[in-house]
Amino acid sequence: MKHAFLSPSASHRWLKCPGSAKANADKPYEESEAALEGTSAHVLLEVCLRLGSDPERFLGCLLGKGLMVVDDKMVTGVGYVIDWVNGYLSQYPEAVLRVEHALHAGPTVGIGEDVLWGTTDVIIDNYPIECVVLDYKHGTWKVEAKGNTQTLLYHAGQRHAKQKRYRRYRSVIVQPNTRGTKPVREHSVNDNQLMAWLDETVKPAALLALSDDPPRLAGDWCRYCYASGKCKAQAKQATDVAIVEFKRHDPNKLKPADRAALLAQVPMVKVFLEDFLASTLDALQRGESIPGYELGWNPPRRIWKDPSLADKLLGKLGLSVDERQPRELLSPAQAEKALRGKKLWPRKAKGQKEAPNPLASLLDFTEKTPCIEKASAANEFADNEA
Repeated sequence: MKHAFLSPSASHRWLKCPGSAKANADKPYEESEAALEGTSAHVLLEVCLRLGSDPERFLGCLLGKGLMVVDDKMVTGVGYVIDWVNGYLSQYPEAVLRVEHALHAGPTVGIGEDVLWGTTDVIIDNYPIECVVLDYKHGTWKVEAKGNTQTLLYHAGQRHAKQKRYRRYRSVIVQPNTRGTKPVREHSVNDNQLMAWLDETVKPAALLALSDDPPRLAGDWCRYCYASGKCKAQAKQATDVAIVEFKRHDPNKLKPADRAALLAQVPMVKVFLEDFLASTLDALQRGESIPGYELGWNPPRRIWKDPSLADKLLGKLGLSVDERQPRELLSPAQAEKALRGKKLWPRKAKGQKEAPNPLASLLDFTEKTPCIEKASAANEFADNEA
């Protein structure tokens, strides 16, 4: 699949770190289970919008080779998009809906259209009132609509294609699987705001990214960067934080403001260390020599060569079936997956946002463990006011 050197989907990274564009230009294609699930949900979305169908119709179906079977989670998530789009088009029946539509924003900042371009999930051309870009996120990593650089670049691409300005540009993020947030978030900017952002932020970063020696800067955007763990800028910043900040403070005597400042640095340092260890192990396995270190192996874990033969032998030695094959009840997650896999899970009724959970009355959430997470905007505001 062809990708742009400067893609809108990676703009959160190359706008902050222009050098990351070259670092990721030759990144090998890898797809995790979570990414494959997201891809499968996007295919379901495209099929439903093109055919004008409800996602429930495809529950349990395989929509393409290599994809995951459509499950209730995909149906529910895509349903939010379908409902939003249908509601908008009922209000503006003359608006033009386009699905998986390629847009080229490069010319808006003076570079080639083949350098900066991308494909939208959904775009609605409601000229002259507004341009609507809807981006579906199936994952749980929260994505905001306000200041969303990906959707803003799609708006720029549509403005270039239309060769006309809209009264406003509306970004819509549909993300139903993130805990504690609204599944649909929106934000709009006017033409002056869009063009000022392109001129003041995008153009300088794009030109730097295309230069011979683009600068690299480390931060939260290092996550999922191909150079993470091998980047000198990231290593320097992580080291500086570890040496200066963590050495300077006694963890037992920190003030709340100090804790907040240090917590903001933890994700960047953690990402660097995890990726650094992974890349170092890979280097050792390739035969690279690292002074003072060598490739080691964890103690082997014993497994049966042939479980069926082992079961027979254990039986002959006197162990009962229950002793050699202890059984336990499925966990709630395993039970739900099994029911969905056999199509025994209730289907969502018309008008419902999601199907009823038949296991709900039997579930207990007492096994929660404490963690640290980013406060909601409301809580942050309250703290600042206090």
